[in-house]
Amino acid sequence: MSVYKPIENTKYLVKSFKENKKNQDYPLFYIESKEGTHDPGYRFYTEDEAISFGLKHGFLKYKDVLKLRYEPSRFNDRNRAFRWAKNTSKMSMVMLGCDNRYWVVCPSDASRLHKLGYEHAM
Repeated sequence: MSVYKPIENTKYLVKSFKENKKNQDYPLFYIESKEGTHDPGYRFYTEDEAISFGLKHGFLKYKDVLKLRYEPSRFNDRNRAFRWAKNTSKMSMVMLGCDNRYWVVCPSDASRLHKLGYEHAM
């Protein structure tokens, strides 16, 4: 039995399944595209592990998972992030992302991230 959990506006799904093993009473998760292709080598024990793997390897986008307006611009260096935010045509804010990077986002995305527990970079 498979349960699909689509993430809006993306071509990938996080799909759960149960293997035919006697001891297994919990579902496993993997990432599948809507075309039906996936890498069967990666199995995850929680849905969060599958989502974080998909984000890390580019299968999923932060704006779809976190329900943001735009995909955040991510920087490893704090100074570059603040320089980018300062030189954009629209107002931008710098947040500390979950991937140990600095995210430059619009104010509405910054407030949404702040409600989710992300911190503003100083």
